[in-house]
This record gives sequence, C-alpha cells and structure tokens, in this order.
Amino acid sequence: MRRIISTLSVGALALLGTVATTGTAQAAPLDDCKATNVPIGLHLCLFYNSNYGGSWVQTAYNVSNFSGWVFPNGQPVKNNTASAYNTTASCGRLYYNSNYAGPSDLIPARSGLSRLVNTYNDNASFAWC
Repeated sequence: MRRIISTLSVGALALLGTVATTGTAQAAPLDDCKATNVPIGLHLCLFYNSNYGGSWVQTAYNVSNFSGWVFPNGQPVKNNTASAYNTTASCGRLYYNSNYAGPSDLIPARSGLSRLVNTYNDNASFAWC
C-alpha cells in the first residue's frame, strides 16, 4: 500500500510541476524579466528576439565577455541579442566588442530597446553606466 501511495504522490508532483511550467511559459518574456528577483533586485535582461521576445537571460553585473553565456533555447548570448530591457535606476551599455569596446547601445534606466541598433546580433560585453 505504501508503494502505491508513494507512486501516486510522485505522479501528482510531476503533474503539478508540468502545470506550473506551462503557466510560466505562457507569460510574456518582458513580464517575466520585470518580475524576476535577483540579489538587490536590479538587472538587465537580454532577449534573443526583437520586441523583448523569445528566450532571455539576465545579469546584475558588468560582463566583459559574453563568451560561454547561453540562452535557454541553446543559442549563444554573444552576437545573438536582439533587444534588451533595464529594470534599474541606472543606465547600462551593451558593447559590440569584448572588454567594453567599440560601438554600443545605451539602455536607459527602467526602459529598454525593443530592437538594438549598434549591437543587434553583434553584442560582446555589457557595463552599467
């Protein structure tokens, strides 16, 4: 009897996990970005698609090189970011080259760029202003 109850409990937990995951997947990526809590509650979200769409990652820190960073869809973050949103009270700058060099896009405080201009799919680093 214990084995049956244990099996039913595991099955119920798996079903609840699926429902929760499905509910989260339905939310708009920008809404998820704004609702996500990180240490000190400040972060920049980078999106794979324009208009804050598709897979996204976040950072609360300067990143000198996005090499090794990967979106949940499996694509590298470096040279694959199309839009960005900043939840902080400070501006941020996304750079074309590693080590904060080259052309850049300014991401205003508490705002974003629905389509990056100078670093569209050509981003390599990020720094807070």
